[in-house]
Amino acid sequence: MLRATSLLVMLVITLGISGANGREKDDFCKEEQEKKRCKRVGTVHVGIYIVVDAAYETKLKENGHGCLPYLEVFINNVDAHFWELKCPDVLLTLVGVKTLTNFEENKFKKYKVFKNETTKKLDPAYTLGLFNRWVNNDTTFEEADVVYLLTSDEIRDFMVAYKLEMKAASYFLGPCANRRTALSKDDGKTFSGVPAMVQQIARLFGSRLG
Repeated sequence: MLRATSLLVMLVITLGISGANGREKDDFCKEEQEKKRCKRVGTVHVGIYIVVDAAYETKLKENGHGCLPYLEVFINNVDAHFWELKCPDVLLTLVGVKTLTNFEENKFKKYKVFKNETTKKLDPAYTLGLFNRWVNNDTTFEEADVVYLLTSDEIRDFMVAYKLEMKAASYFLGPCANRRTALSKDDGKTFSGVPAMVQQIARLFGSRLG
């Protein structure tokens, strides 16, 4: 898994990955250093544990999907967005799925009627904080690099600075501070939540939103 190389990977992503930012490396020495660094890092395996609430699992069933098969395809779609990264080469893997009980959900899912709105929505900032604490206190997730809450609930945007309405939340460089959690919405039918998960996983490992 990611543990031993997480900080290095985050710094690499933050500063620019390989040729992804379009910079040409015309200096031979820099090119050789880059090759050696990439060889040392190799492929970074990121294990993702997905947690789903009962309502989301019900929605999957209503849409004719099994939970595990749907989420395996979901993660494969997310992983495909990272294929162009070659230094490091990142491979996302689904390492577990957990369906929450109502008792567990009530420990961290918090709702709120926000200003200028009339219906309750999931409060992403508050929920993420409580979810992160719950995850860190549960040994089930010890081997996972990222623990991701996937829900069908309406979520208010975490930051108004988003260029796209993602309905999601995560911690910037979270794993460095034991905050390896994120959350977002999916319709349980068309993989509508893939872009949000791509964005949040990138943010967890040091990519700025935008």
